[in-house]
Amino acid sequence: MSPFSVDHKDFDNRIRLQTYFYFVEKGTAPTSRQLADTLFSTPAGIKDSFQRLANAHIFVLKPESGEIWMAMPFSAIKTQHRVSVGGRKYYANCAWDSLGIPSLRCPHAPGGSDALIRSRCEDCGEPIELEVKNGQVHGSGEVIHFAVPAAKWWDDIGFT
Repeated sequence: MSPFSVDHKDFDNRIRLQTYFYFVEKGTAPTSRQLADTLFSTPAGIKDSFQRLANAHIFVLKPESGEIWMAMPFSAIKTQHRVSVGGRKYYANCAWDSLGIPSLRCPHAPGGSDALIRSRCEDCGEPIELEVKNGQVHGSGEVIHFAVPAAKWWDDIGFT
């Protein structure tokens, strides 16, 4: 690497970590302005990082604004997949992601990683409620079905 080239890896890692900390604390994504203020950068510099992270399939950006739409397993927009953990409420991108949110919470935080997940069946519309207690999922025998093969998820991640 040339001494004049810019290595964005450390900066992008800081953006990624701050984004996840923000999601866990606030239940939604930070804006580029909020991260710029926190990390002594500019919104344009943050959005450049967002784009690099999106290119690496770490974030998904809102097409109209370039702000964060998804930072798996979190959704920055309301979805049918609602997760309550430790007194905080989150939205997941899909049923599968809803199971990932409790694992990101510190088990030693108030409420630990126990969670209540509420969603609905895409086939029949029936409500689904799962509980995560001590790392174990409890429900009524629900099954997660993937309509799109994993190898094709990124062809249209918003649909998937």
